[in-house]
Amino acid sequence: MGPISVISKNETEILLSWSAISGVSAGNSPVTAYNLYWDNNSGDVTIKVYSGLATNFTVEGMTGGLIY
Repeated sequence: MGPISVISKNETEILLSWSAISGVSAGNSPVTAYNLYWDNNSGDVTIKVYSGLATNFTVEGMTGGLIY
């Protein structure tokens, strides 16, 4: 998965987008899923928030004023 871009954001959600990969970038194998993880800043826990073939995802349930 290439760099992730923020497409839009507000107090409760953020829309992320990335470019599809293929060929050598994908190890010359078909892509079966893009996995997106959230680091909750606790130092040892990451949470999978998305797994699929779409190249964008909206992370919902955020709270304004917090660092993610």
